[in-house]
Amino acid sequence: MDEELRCPICHEFRQDNQHNQTLNHRFYFAKWSYNEYRKALISDRHGIRLNVAPEPINNFQIDFKYYKGKYTTKVTPEQLRLHNSTITYKCTIQNAKKDDPVYITSTDIIHPSSYFTTKHPHVFGDDERSFILLQPGEQYTFKVVFQTDILARASYKIPLTCDIQTESKKESFTIVRSFLTLVQSQGEKDEKKGKSPFTSQPWKEVTKTVPTTKELPYKDKYPIPGKYIKILTYGIGAYSGMTVTEEETLNTLSRLVAQLTRENYNRFWHVVLWLEERAQALMLMKFNMQGVTMSLRDDDVLILTVPGLAEKRPSVIVGDFIKIRITNDHTAYKGFVGAVNEKTVEISHVDNELLEYIRENPDIELDVAFMLSRLAFERMHAAVDKIVSSGLVAKLFPVERRLPRSANAHNLDNSTLFNKTIAQNPEQKNAVDKIVNNIQDIPYIVFGPPGTGKTVTIVEAILQIKKRTKKRILVCAPANSACDMLATKLMPHCTTEELIRINSTTRERTTMTEDLKEYSNMEDDEFTRVVIDRLLSYRIVVTTLTLIGRYATGYRPDCVFIDEAAQASEPESDIAIALAGVGKQVVLAGDPKQLGPMVTKSAEKFGLGKSLLERLMEFEVYQLNRTTRNYDTNFITMLRLNFRSHPRILEIPNNLFYDDLLKPVSRIALQDPIANIPIYAKIVSSCNNNGQAIEMCAISAKEQKEGSSPSFFNLPEAEMVGKYVKALVNLPLAEAYKVRLDQIGVVTPYKRQVFKIKEELMYKGYQEVEVGTTESFQGREKRIIIISTVRAQHSLLLHDRKYDLGFVKNDQRFNVAITRAISKLIVIGNTPVLRTDHKWNRFIQACEEHNTCFGHQLENSSNVFKTGVVKRTKRFKSKDDQYHR
Repeated sequence: MDEELRCPICHEFRQDNQHNQTLNHRFYFAKWSYNEYRKALISDRHGIRLNVAPEPINNFQIDFKYYKGKYTTKVTPEQLRLHNSTITYKCTIQNAKKDDPVYITSTDIIHPSSYFTTKHPHVFGDDERSFILLQPGEQYTFKVVFQTDILARASYKIPLTCDIQTESKKESFTIVRSFLTLVQSQGEKDEKKGKSPFTSQPWKEVTKTVPTTKELPYKDKYPIPGKYIKILTYGIGAYSGMTVTEEETLNTLSRLVAQLTRENYNRFWHVVLWLEERAQALMLMKFNMQGVTMSLRDDDVLILTVPGLAEKRPSVIVGDFIKIRITNDHTAYKGFVGAVNEKTVEISHVDNELLEYIRENPDIELDVAFMLSRLAFERMHAAVDKIVSSGLVAKLFPVERRLPRSANAHNLDNSTLFNKTIAQNPEQKNAVDKIVNNIQDIPYIVFGPPGTGKTVTIVEAILQIKKRTKKRILVCAPANSACDMLATKLMPHCTTEELIRINSTTRERTTMTEDLKEYSNMEDDEFTRVVIDRLLSYRIVVTTLTLIGRYATGYRPDCVFIDEAAQASEPESDIAIALAGVGKQVVLAGDPKQLGPMVTKSAEKFGLGKSLLERLMEFEVYQLNRTTRNYDTNFITMLRLNFRSHPRILEIPNNLFYDDLLKPVSRIALQDPIANIPIYAKIVSSCNNNGQAIEMCAISAKEQKEGSSPSFFNLPEAEMVGKYVKALVNLPLAEAYKVRLDQIGVVTPYKRQVFKIKEELMYKGYQEVEVGTTESFQGREKRIIIISTVRAQHSLLLHDRKYDLGFVKNDQRFNVAITRAISKLIVIGNTPVLRTDHKWNRFIQACEEHNTCFGHQLENSSNVFKTGVVKRTKRFKSKDDQYHR
């Protein structure tokens, strides 16, 4: 539909000329009007004053302040309890004019609230006889009452309007005030932005850079061309002062990256990779540090403290390089990142000249610039060139459906299966059969939605190929964790002479399990480089996509398996595929509906954020037949049996992302009694015993940021997570079903919230509960998942039709987060904000249908609420009448 028909107020399409009369439009117009003119209406004016003061009980003094139209009350849960869970505000409207009487035509809170009410000695109505006449010097008093039975961290906000009219009826105006009640811990304060050591300034005055004493593992064959740097800095966009040559270069690049084709394949990816490299370098430059000191360890390792390191701000990994200089000096020294800890970076292989100076002057102030490692970029550039030069590019553009090239050569009998459970799963067995018989010369796709056994399937296929053929098999994934899982599942059926798990020499050895070390390239407790002759002796090689690029010139596998292929960018997958050559077998396993490649926004819009697997699935040969509701299994198998989640948990993602093709078959989830227990009822000591596998806990709060961090957090949600964990572990269940801390996972989209929740749980002795971001839980599962959504506003009148939920509204993140749970999924969040996204609204509606939506009663989407707001703002004067003259 034409975007020009979209209403700028309610953001819905105008269907006819009656659109402005619809309830939804009038509701959003009322909210827009309130927010547009609020700043002009908060002041006392025209001789009318509104005064507010809280009424203390038993001489209890409340922390109460007024600032810019907002009355803020801060109180602890215990203080609120002692105050009978109620705060009463005395409100007085005074006519301070000398000779002009006025009418109070209405005064009330704008929208219905479960926590705020008004108490008037007078009843207002539409009839003029119900108005209150205030003579000069007279005043009218009424009360606003706040009351809640939820004694926990929260914030509540309500707007109050007072409509005034002169006796002559020639002028009318509205005074607006807001009441904000903050229930928080003793001494809790808003975080202030502290001084940051990060300067965001480039080093323009450096004339000499002393290289590191460590040899680089690569040579710069694909540096960014100088003539492209400024254009890439602006995201392949125009900028002021462009020369004619620069404009011509921009036009050339713009045409090149307009669409990826077989003909421009490597040239397209070269430009997009340069764009990504430039964007990452600019992001790192924001973390240039000035005037810092470093300590020396073992006389040759520099220790640098970096704020925000745990949040990956900056993102520093072992193998990166760092430039160091004496503050504002013209000579820089390059160092190697040998270790990254929670708060510090260890820098080695620095020229002795700088080390000697620091030894003699330990308090000397230094400047630091973080450098981007180009290793992965070099290998991706080389791979896309190889894809084109070898003719492999044709396999990546399967524009026509091809018939199977041969009949089945290997009969896959159930008795020959390594994993016997596959015999009962028709999709898994079919995928293994098609892969083993390799009947196509284009990539075979194993489409594995959550909990369907994708890794189990490809492990079986790998073992069958190893058993039935003499083929050399390469198994890759984007990350070490996925590679470790694959190798662990392959180990029981392979000797150490058949299987090797190759790790980077910079990998921290403690991150690998003991049983996997004997199958790895670890010697004397260190990972060593594997020479090509040794590599060729193994039947199965397992390693990351980037690392296998080290062997681009001498290793030629017959089969390439890429697990978690949806998480790898296309050039990253090409590193492994380019090794195979034309006619060799490629298998991609993954789920494009879950998290994709992590790239910058600059390169994402040109396709780097789309995996090869996802792009291939756009071709007709890999697509679902809408009539038969089946895929062509000669090219792709979709695994359909979900062995993980309770049917109620799977219902929404199955409908939103998987065409309702998934079938829940987890007996463990169905038999788990926790699925039928309402956990919130245990927190508030309710006798409600009707529970479901999904549960929503509504929180009244406002998101926060800390210092210079862009990451959000939400303390009331963190506190509620702690209460849920306590209630879960104290459930009176049979011994076999008692909840252990390691069965609980807490997922949140923001790193800062991860830290806040960990602090809360550690304080309560629940540190064994795993807490992480959505990314850290991909491919994982827990008996119970608690999701803290973080994003929240305590004002229900924000013009939030296009509220920016950021990470929270991302389809793939939503899908991953809610599909980790086996038996119980608990979502903690702000329902008015979450309802602005259709996916979260579906979840909230499902909980409402099953009576498992608990917590604060926050509603701004029902017709009753909307009608109330429209009715109460009918007399609302967004501008004083005299301003219209």
